[in-house]
Amino acid sequence: MSNSNFPSSIKSILIFGAMNVETEWMISKLSDVKRKEIGGYPFCEGTFNGKKIIVGRTFTGMENSAAATAIGILNFSPDCIISQGTAGGHDPLLHKKDIVIGERLVNISSFKTNRYGKDEGIHPTEWEIKDWDLFEGDEKEKEVPCLYSSSTLVELAIKTEYRNGKLAKGTISSSNNWNMEMDRINHLVETYGSTCEEMESYAATQIANRFNVPVLTVRIISNSEQHPGEEYERTTGLLCQEFVLDVVEKL
Repeated sequence: MSNSNFPSSIKSILIFGAMNVETEWMISKLSDVKRKEIGGYPFCEGTFNGKKIIVGRTFTGMENSAAATAIGILNFSPDCIISQGTAGGHDPLLHKKDIVIGERLVNISSFKTNRYGKDEGIHPTEWEIKDWDLFEGDEKEKEVPCLYSSSTLVELAIKTEYRNGKLAKGTISSSNNWNMEMDRINHLVETYGSTCEEMESYAATQIANRFNVPVLTVRIISNSEQHPGEEYERTTGLLCQEFVLDVVEKL
């Protein structure tokens, strides 16, 4: 599923981050800022590069992201949405400070298990990803349910200059989990093509698609279990915000 009706001109953009380190710098770059809290979710509306920009904080997690996205759409009517922030690296070819343009999004917390009886064990590598919101019948059984960012926004973002690391298209895995088991991470890479993991973008994309609002996911690798020593670095959130505003300047 993707957003098909891309507007002829972009006048307002809703940009989300889960944490202050993913939103504060961007807010500081807006002019004429108006702050508003709706349902406990803070939004800052201002102008940048001649466009209306709304920066919203979702807080962490899929449920928060879905709620904040729906609230943001209903209250600000954006022409497009950018879900951005930090992520844990899965692809061994990517390192801290590399940026992933989320061409494809997978919900790695929605599974169907095979049937086993008592004392027959737990078999997580056999679990199949399911998203019941997308399930359409037996013909879909062997496909991995996924969502897609707007192809127009993906192509624009991938052509935006980034000097602090690699820039790559990829598959972003979302869930309310923090995976640190290398065998599980590699299973997600091999089975679903996972590039990195975070906790918000799948839900934001799902809700944006419901409202037919074009959406883009941008995630910077803040840490990677694939590379010992690449621990979480707070400043990566700033680098991602800088890149996102560079993308906004091209819209």
